[in-house]
Amino acid sequence: MGLYGLFKPEWIAQITRLQATAPEGRSEFRASFAGLFFALHTVVAILLLTRNSCADVSAATVGAGWLGACFGRGLSFVYDDAYTRLNRYNLLLEAFVGLCLITPVLF
Repeated sequence: MGLYGLFKPEWIAQITRLQATAPEGRSEFRASFAGLFFALHTVVAILLLTRNSCADVSAATVGAGWLGACFGRGLSFVYDDAYTRLNRYNLLLEAFVGLCLITPVLF
């Protein structure tokens, strides 16, 4: 998702339902929505594959980030009246990814 978004920021804009009205906006899509996710997940994957001692902490850190996004989206359901089909799907995806990354560290 992050890698694809680096080269297709308009796809990120469509998914997030946001618009970039200036070149800085497209840059933000590439940086925050694509590059950040791509780099974090790539680093975690490499650490997990090499089984460094910090791999579990790295996976848990990224997992906590995904669970934080899930929590924020859930709050948005209540405070922003944002209980939509797309947001429900995104909440489930964020919860799934977050739990997959953090559960092995906790148990």
